[in-house]
Amino acid sequence: MNFVRSCFEWGFYPFVIVSNIAIVWVLQRAGVPGSVIGAALPFAYGALIIGLERWMPDYAPWVTSWRTHVNDLLHGIFSNTLPSAIGRAVVLTVVSGISVRVEQAFGTGIWPDSWPYLAQLVLAVVCADFVFYWGHRLMHTIPAILRWHAIHHSFEHMYSLASLTNHPGQVIVHYTLEFAFLVALGVPQEILVGQAVYKAVHGIVQHSNLPMKFGWLNLFLSTPEMHRWHHHKAIRESNSNYGNTTAVWDHLFGSRNHEWNRPMPRDVGLPPGMQIEPKFLEQMAVPFTWNRRFPQAPTGWIPVYPTTKRGFLRAEQRLAQGHAAP
Repeated sequence: MNFVRSCFEWGFYPFVIVSNIAIVWVLQRAGVPGSVIGAALPFAYGALIIGLERWMPDYAPWVTSWRTHVNDLLHGIFSNTLPSAIGRAVVLTVVSGISVRVEQAFGTGIWPDSWPYLAQLVLAVVCADFVFYWGHRLMHTIPAILRWHAIHHSFEHMYSLASLTNHPGQVIVHYTLEFAFLVALGVPQEILVGQAVYKAVHGIVQHSNLPMKFGWLNLFLSTPEMHRWHHHKAIRESNSNYGNTTAVWDHLFGSRNHEWNRPMPRDVGLPPGMQIEPKFLEQMAVPFTWNRRFPQAPTGWIPVYPTTKRGFLRAEQRLAQGHAAP
């Protein structure tokens, strides 16, 4: 049994990554529509991971009740699927002509569409993560948009469907910018589908409550271990690891937070003194009732400083002086 568990701990995350990419590729070659692939695979992986979380959770107190999943379902529909569809429609209407004009002007497109499928997919994932990284980092530093992102940090236990807990206002802007960037680059449709499915499935396993180990993968990917620290209640921990799927941009811009052999944290959620109930309508109202809810946090829960050691020290000084939530 220990051998089986060890194999699972080291093998499940790579299995999800490799199988996800391979299944999408096979289904595309079989002529399955991208919309079907984009709906079916995240659902299938989500169902698998939810079952595994109940069978062999990393931390038993985090096992959620089925009633929690009603709220998750509402977020899945209204905070993710619909906003993403709106953003996609806007981009395809407004932005799709840019790559065509570039190709007409220069005789060739920007995107290396002659590359193998896997190389194009990796490049698309890294490019999309660049947009996500800066959007995510700004959410943690600009008070006006921080209040929209706080919902995603409100849960106090990690589990797979926590990846769906977002505000639709944040999702529609963030997704639209990310998708627009890829379309403007001229990324082919099959790569757009592959990147979108990879991101969705990775988000599910990234937030999951499963016993996993990652080793050297922490150097390159935004693993569940890396992301767990981003959800820590302490700002010196959570003001980091902004990448969604990769660790590339956290490395380059100095926001990576990882120490070898450090146990993954269990103290996740908003800072002490701040709480948002896991009720859909209440969560939707948070950006509009922020000042009333948290009058002691006029600049958000994270003071506006860059992610550096000096920034952390200055942030903690401000916290001690009462400029943010205690």
